[in-house]
Order: sequence, then structure tokens, then C-alpha cells
Amino acid sequence: MPRKEGDRPDFHQLPSDYTALKNDYPNLYATRTIDEVIAVALQTFPTRIERANRWIAHIENRLAYETAMLGEQGFAVERAKRKSASSMLPLCNYRAKTVVVANKYHRGETMDLPQIEMTGAEYAKVHTDYKGTEVCEKSHRVRVVMTSATKFRDTAGSRLAAVFLTDSKTHTKPAPAEALPIAPKIGTLRKLNPVAPVGESVPEAVAPVVQMVEKKPAPNDDVFTALKEGLKAGVQVVSAPQLFPTPPELARRVVELADIQPGMRVLEPSAGTGNLLRALPVHCESVAVEINCKLANRLVAHDEPWPHLMTTWVGKDFLETNGDLGTFDRIVMNPPFENGADIRHILHARGKLNPGGRLVAICANGPRQQEKLQPMAEEWIDLPEGSFAGQGTNVRTAICIITK
Repeated sequence: MPRKEGDRPDFHQLPSDYTALKNDYPNLYATRTIDEVIAVALQTFPTRIERANRWIAHIENRLAYETAMLGEQGFAVERAKRKSASSMLPLCNYRAKTVVVANKYHRGETMDLPQIEMTGAEYAKVHTDYKGTEVCEKSHRVRVVMTSATKFRDTAGSRLAAVFLTDSKTHTKPAPAEALPIAPKIGTLRKLNPVAPVGESVPEAVAPVVQMVEKKPAPNDDVFTALKEGLKAGVQVVSAPQLFPTPPELARRVVELADIQPGMRVLEPSAGTGNLLRALPVHCESVAVEINCKLANRLVAHDEPWPHLMTTWVGKDFLETNGDLGTFDRIVMNPPFENGADIRHILHARGKLNPGGRLVAICANGPRQQEKLQPMAEEWIDLPEGSFAGQGTNVRTAICIITK
């Protein structure tokens, strides 16, 4: 904030907007009003945003260039968010008096957590700052929660406890693993390239990385032509209206609530980027519907085969499908929300359930959805605020479970 009459004249440090509004230092700064803060923001933020956008464009161009260079050397680089090794471990739900988890503050040590029982709805209501997951025996993860944020408040104060969801599928406790796999990161390639002392060889686990760093394209016309074409293609991005991909953790939760048994026929009527499909178990037959042809083509051309017994792809508007898809034992879906489209999609999907079938859908948590969908739902789970913030929207959402 710029100086203002009333600021102490012999103190030349400028206040932040937060300090000025809070007026924590009345002996140093005069109070600023909201209007004054907004006026400064409107004046300074466009320049900051423009500078940030230039850096974003520069980094995107650099990534496209490096991707093309690595592609020319024969290495496929997937532009995707790298996950930590621990986040890729399965999330298990089993009963126990105490659960042993890794102590993240003291490497090599463990912590014994008492286990409490909650419903999925109770766990969903706990703020994200007071819950999460912890690694057990390097083989799986468990949900944890601060008891101060629940009805199980500990008399001695806040403490960490493991959570068993009473209304979710129960798993068998996995056996301990030998070691936790390390997820590769492109940014660490050169750090992983050791210089071996004379007479010693590079460890086998690191050798492929060394080869990748040291391999250089031969200087001929074909190489530079391929590189030019790769740079021209750049990084391919597919966008679609009302496309808000299901976060992987939420996709796994939806599939878990669906309780898919071996041999069941499963429908995903708004496949999008395929996150719900990836969460399906290997023992089911799936049908995926996607109206956007570019998204559908990317799903069909997925580098690795889909793990299910069989996946049938349907490229059309789900609302225009009638008896051509057949009926299903389970339906998992994250339909578009705009103008109540989720209501129409969920009601249309409900008609495709077999007797005893279950539909688990993510929907907007607004008055229209609560009026139309909640009365027919076997269970309605309010999702935490900002569940889709990482996907570009802050719309309030819920999980709607309907059984036929």
C-alpha cells in the first residue's frame, strides 16, 4: 500500500493491505478502507497478472521444446501431474484397535494410532485441514482424522486417530511390503546421473537414467526434420465445455461406494478424461459413453489397455441413448452440472439400472438437486467445499447414491 497521511513520518516501511485493514499497528500506519485497498489492487494486479502470464507462456513453450527433444531421443514424456509413491498406495478400510503408521516427523519410526468408527457422511463433514491419509507398513494407506474435529474429541486434547468407515467396503489388511517404490521425476534426471569412481560401475537401477541423459541425436537432416515437426505439434490439450474431471481420490471413493462385484456390468455415461474408468476394478465389464469426439478418441487410443474384462466405447450424447446400451448392475458418473444437466443425466441413468442395481453419482449440491434427487437417494453425502477447486470450479457438490 502507498503511504498515506497519518503514517508515522520517520517510519518508511510500507504496510501490506492486510496490515492496513487490520490496523494492528496504529502507531505506525493510518487505517485504510476497503475502497482504498480495492483501488490499489485494481491498479497493480493487472501488471502482476500480465507478468505471471508471460512466465506461464514461457514455461509452457520450454516444456514443449524439452518434450520434443526427449521424444526425438525415443523417450515418451507424459505431461501429467507426478504423484508421490505413497499417494499411489491403495487406501484400505479395516477394523483394528490400533493402527501402526509411519512417523513422518522421525524417519524410520512409527506411531500407534487408536481407531475410531465413523460413517462416510461424518468423515466428509470434517474439514480437509483435519483429515487425510497415512502410510502403513509401506503397503497401504489408512484414513486419519484429528479427534478435536469430530464427535470423538479426546479429553486430553486434540490427537490423531485412524478411521474405519462403517458404511464402506471392508478390506483385508495387506501384508507389509519390502520397499516403497519411488516415482520417477523428469526434474531429477541429472541428479540421478552419478559419476562412478574409476574401476566401479554405475548401479543397474540408475543405468537407464544415465543412458537417457547421455544419449544424443545424431546430427543429420532426418533428426532436425523430426524435431521441427515435434515442436510444431507441441503439447496436445483437449478442452470441452463443462469438463471438470473427477479428482482421482474422489473417483476411487465413488467406485468404492458402488461396491462393484466380479462379473458386474458397469456404465460410465460421461467418461471425460477417464478418471472414473481408471478406478474401476479389473473384474468388471464396462461401457463408457462420451459425447466429445476428441476426448473419446483419446480414451480409445489410451497407451495401456484398460484393465477391465471388456470396455465398450460409445461416442454419442448419453441423453440420446435408449435401449441401445442395455441395462447395468452399477453406474458411476460425474455428469455436467450446467443448468441442471446433472439432474437429467442422473434420472436418465437411473432407468438403465437392473433390479438391485446401484447408481453412484457426483452432482451439484444446489436447491434443485436437493429437491429432485435427494428424496430418491438412499444416501446423500455432502462433499467438502472446494472438492473441484483443482479442476477450475468451486461449485458445491455431493455424492448421490440411488438403489433400484
